[in-house]
Amino acid sequence: MRPDLTALIVPLHQLTPLLQPFLLQHVQSPAATVPPHITLHMPFLPATAITPRVLSDLAQLCAATPAFDSKLGNLSRFPQAGVLYLEPDPDTALLALSTEIQRRYPEAPADFPEPIMHLSLSYAYAAADLDRIERLFKQAYQQDLPLNAAATSVSLYVKRNNVWHEHTVFPLARPGSR
Repeated sequence: MRPDLTALIVPLHQLTPLLQPFLLQHVQSPAATVPPHITLHMPFLPATAITPRVLSDLAQLCAATPAFDSKLGNLSRFPQAGVLYLEPDPDTALLALSTEIQRRYPEAPADFPEPIMHLSLSYAYAAADLDRIERLFKQAYQQDLPLNAAATSVSLYVKRNNVWHEHTVFPLARPGSR
Protein backbone atom coordinates (compact mmCIF):
# COMPACT_ATOMS: atom_id res chain seq x y z
CA MET A 1 0.00 0.00 0.00
CA ARG A 2 1.18 3.51 -0.80
CA PRO A 3 0.69 5.54 2.39
CA ASP A 4 1.02 8.95 0.73
CA LEU A 5 -1.12 8.29 -2.32
CA THR A 6 -2.55 11.30 -4.14
CA ALA A 7 -5.05 11.65 -6.96
CA LEU A 8 -6.42 14.36 -9.22
CA ILE A 9 -10.17 14.12 -9.76
CA VAL A 10 -13.05 16.08 -11.24
CA PRO A 11 -15.61 16.15 -8.43
CA LEU A 12 -19.24 16.17 -9.51
CA HIS A 13 -20.74 17.62 -6.34
CA GLN A 14 -24.13 18.21 -7.94
CA LEU A 15 -24.54 14.42 -8.19
CA THR A 16 -23.81 13.80 -4.49
CA PRO A 17 -27.42 14.01 -3.24
CA LEU A 18 -28.57 11.60 -5.93
CA LEU A 19 -25.70 9.08 -6.05
CA GLN A 20 -24.09 9.13 -2.60
CA PRO A 21 -26.55 6.65 -1.02
CA PHE A 22 -25.78 4.14 -3.78
CA LEU A 23 -22.05 4.80 -3.63
CA LEU A 24 -21.94 4.32 0.14
CA GLN A 25 -23.45 0.86 -0.33
CA HIS A 26 -21.36 -0.30 -3.27
CA VAL A 27 -18.03 1.53 -3.21
CA GLN A 28 -15.68 0.11 -0.64
CA SER A 29 -14.06 2.50 1.78
CA PRO A 30 -11.92 4.68 1.61
CA ALA A 31 -13.25 5.81 -1.79
CA ALA A 32 -16.70 6.35 -0.28
CA THR A 33 -15.33 9.46 1.45
CA VAL A 34 -14.89 11.14 -1.94
CA PRO A 35 -17.83 12.75 -3.79
CA PRO A 36 -18.98 11.28 -7.10
CA HIS A 37 -16.09 12.01 -9.44
CA ILE A 38 -14.07 11.17 -12.50
CA THR A 39 -10.41 10.40 -11.84
CA LEU A 40 -7.94 12.25 -14.06
CA HIS A 41 -4.68 10.88 -12.68
CA MET A 42 -3.86 8.33 -10.01
CA PRO A 43 -1.47 7.94 -8.46
CA PHE A 44 -0.24 11.49 -8.79
CA LEU A 45 2.89 12.66 -6.99
CA PRO A 46 3.69 11.46 -3.46
CA ALA A 47 2.16 13.81 -0.91
CA THR A 48 5.66 14.91 0.13
CA ALA A 49 6.29 16.11 -3.45
CA ILE A 50 3.24 18.40 -3.54
CA THR A 51 5.09 21.71 -3.43
CA PRO A 52 3.86 25.28 -3.90
CA ARG A 53 5.28 25.09 -7.43
CA VAL A 54 3.21 21.98 -8.24
CA LEU A 55 0.08 23.60 -6.78
CA SER A 56 0.72 26.78 -8.79
CA ASP A 57 1.22 24.80 -11.99
CA LEU A 58 -2.01 22.84 -11.47
CA ALA A 59 -3.89 26.06 -10.67
CA GLN A 60 -2.65 27.63 -13.92
CA LEU A 61 -3.54 24.56 -15.95
CA CYS A 62 -7.06 24.47 -14.53
CA ALA A 63 -7.57 28.23 -14.85
CA ALA A 64 -6.74 27.90 -18.56
CA THR A 65 -9.20 25.02 -19.02
CA PRO A 66 -12.85 25.97 -19.55
CA ALA A 67 -15.47 24.34 -17.33
CA PHE A 68 -17.52 21.82 -19.29
CA ASP A 69 -20.60 19.64 -19.14
CA SER A 70 -20.95 15.92 -19.71
CA LYS A 71 -23.80 13.49 -19.66
CA LEU A 72 -23.43 10.21 -17.81
CA GLY A 73 -25.83 7.63 -19.09
CA ASN A 74 -24.12 4.56 -20.47
CA LEU A 75 -23.31 1.84 -17.92
CA SER A 76 -20.18 -0.19 -18.49
CA ARG A 77 -17.75 -2.43 -16.59
CA PHE A 78 -14.15 -3.23 -15.90
CA PRO A 79 -14.90 -6.90 -15.19
CA GLN A 80 -11.43 -7.87 -13.98
CA ALA A 81 -11.53 -5.11 -11.35
CA GLY A 82 -15.20 -5.67 -10.47
CA VAL A 83 -16.09 -2.09 -11.37
CA LEU A 84 -19.44 -0.87 -12.64
CA TYR A 85 -19.30 2.67 -13.98
CA LEU A 86 -21.02 5.43 -15.92
CA GLU A 87 -19.30 6.78 -19.04
CA PRO A 88 -19.12 10.56 -19.54
CA ASP A 89 -20.16 11.86 -22.94
CA PRO A 90 -18.33 13.70 -24.23
CA ASP A 91 -15.08 12.69 -22.55
CA THR A 92 -12.84 14.89 -24.72
CA ALA A 93 -12.13 17.61 -22.12
CA LEU A 94 -11.46 15.00 -19.44
CA LEU A 95 -9.01 13.12 -21.65
CA ALA A 96 -7.29 16.37 -22.64
CA LEU A 97 -6.77 17.29 -18.98
CA SER A 98 -5.54 13.80 -18.13
CA THR A 99 -3.13 13.81 -21.07
CA GLU A 100 -1.76 17.24 -20.15
CA ILE A 101 -1.20 16.16 -16.54
CA GLN A 102 0.68 13.08 -17.74
CA ARG A 103 2.76 15.26 -20.07
CA ARG A 104 3.64 17.76 -17.32
CA TYR A 105 4.38 15.12 -14.67
CA PRO A 106 6.14 12.18 -16.34
CA GLU A 107 7.64 11.33 -12.94
CA ALA A 108 4.11 10.41 -11.79
CA PRO A 109 2.99 7.67 -14.17
CA ALA A 110 -0.67 6.84 -13.77
CA ASP A 111 -1.79 3.30 -13.02
CA PHE A 112 -3.55 3.40 -16.40
CA PRO A 113 -1.53 5.41 -18.93
CA GLU A 114 -4.42 5.28 -21.43
CA PRO A 115 -7.32 5.99 -19.11
CA ILE A 116 -10.98 5.40 -19.75
CA MET A 117 -12.83 8.27 -18.15
CA HIS A 118 -15.59 7.01 -15.86
CA LEU A 119 -17.61 7.56 -12.69
CA SER A 120 -17.29 4.39 -10.59
CA LEU A 121 -20.45 2.98 -9.05
CA SER A 122 -18.93 -0.13 -7.45
CA TYR A 123 -15.52 -1.64 -6.73
CA ALA A 124 -14.07 -5.13 -6.39
CA TYR A 125 -17.14 -7.24 -7.05
CA ALA A 126 -17.43 -10.60 -8.77
CA ALA A 127 -19.24 -10.74 -12.12
CA ALA A 128 -22.44 -12.14 -10.57
CA ASP A 129 -22.42 -9.33 -8.02
CA LEU A 130 -21.94 -6.77 -10.79
CA ASP A 131 -25.07 -8.13 -12.52
CA ARG A 132 -27.03 -7.63 -9.29
CA ILE A 133 -25.57 -4.16 -8.66
CA GLU A 134 -26.33 -3.09 -12.23
CA ARG A 135 -29.95 -4.23 -11.81
CA LEU A 136 -30.19 -2.28 -8.54
CA PHE A 137 -28.72 0.82 -10.16
CA LYS A 138 -31.10 0.63 -13.11
CA GLN A 139 -34.10 0.13 -10.81
CA ALA A 140 -33.14 3.17 -8.77
CA TYR A 141 -31.79 5.52 -11.45
CA GLN A 142 -32.95 4.52 -14.95
CA GLN A 143 -35.52 7.33 -14.96
CA ASP A 144 -32.75 9.86 -14.12
CA LEU A 145 -30.38 8.83 -16.92
CA PRO A 146 -28.53 10.43 -18.49
CA LEU A 147 -27.23 12.41 -15.53
CA ASN A 148 -26.08 15.93 -16.31
CA ALA A 149 -22.67 16.70 -14.84
CA ALA A 150 -21.00 20.10 -14.73
CA ALA A 151 -17.22 19.94 -14.33
CA THR A 152 -16.21 23.18 -12.62
CA SER A 153 -13.01 22.20 -10.80
CA VAL A 154 -10.25 19.68 -10.32
CA SER A 155 -9.41 18.50 -6.79
CA LEU A 156 -6.20 17.09 -5.42
CA TYR A 157 -6.93 14.37 -2.87
CA VAL A 158 -4.44 12.84 -0.44
CA LYS A 159 -4.94 9.48 1.25
CA ARG A 160 -4.03 9.51 4.95
CA ASN A 161 -4.74 6.70 7.40
CA ASN A 162 -6.65 4.89 4.65
CA VAL A 163 -9.04 7.83 4.16
CA TRP A 164 -9.08 10.27 1.25
CA HIS A 165 -8.96 13.99 2.14
CA GLU A 166 -9.39 16.92 -0.20
CA HIS A 167 -6.13 18.89 -0.26
CA THR A 168 -6.67 21.63 -2.86
CA VAL A 169 -9.43 22.69 -5.26
CA PHE A 170 -8.43 24.15 -8.63
CA PRO A 171 -11.32 25.99 -10.34
CA LEU A 172 -11.74 25.59 -14.07
CA ALA A 173 -12.26 28.72 -16.14
CA ARG A 174 -15.82 29.99 -16.27
CA PRO A 175 -17.28 30.19 -19.76
CA GLY A 176 -16.41 33.54 -21.33
CA SER A 177 -13.67 34.30 -18.77
CA ARG A 178 -10.72 33.32 -20.95
